Amino acid sequence: MKDELPVLIQVSTLTPEEDDTPFGETVVGTCLTGGPETLLTYTELIPCDGSADIEEQVRISIRGDRVIISRLGDIQSAMVFEAGKRCETEYRTPEGAFTLSVHALRLKIKTGPEGLIDTDYLMTMGGQDVGLRRLRITWAPTAC
Repeated sequence: MKDELPVLIQVSTLTPEEDDTPFGETVVGTCLTGGPETLLTYTELIPCDGSADIEEQVRISIRGDRVIISRLGDIQSAMVFEAGKRCETEYRTPEGAFTLSVHALRLKIKTGPEGLIDTDYLMTMGGQDVGLRRLRITWAPTAC
């Protein structure tokens, strides 16, 4: 049996070049647990210069040692994280599409109504190295 719960999701991204101040957000979403997959969903607001923010639907699928973060909207992608593996995807924006790859150097996962995804990964966009990133996603039940 699958259980769907409202959860508070905290997402933070940090690069070593930054002054240890991560980009982050805290949003209310849902967590679907039960069976072989944990599924998190939420809406992300992406600020746009001179126009209204873009609303993107984000879907995080966790199955075993694999995490897929999908964006569905004006920006479309499906970033796959598996420890020790390099995974490529197409990143589509209203301005065009390019290849994005992530190589997860380390991946820690804890699933359930409360959980954690913590990974260090190398990113390449359009064939250019972007650098090392750390992504941390936590979630916990909320009364919302």
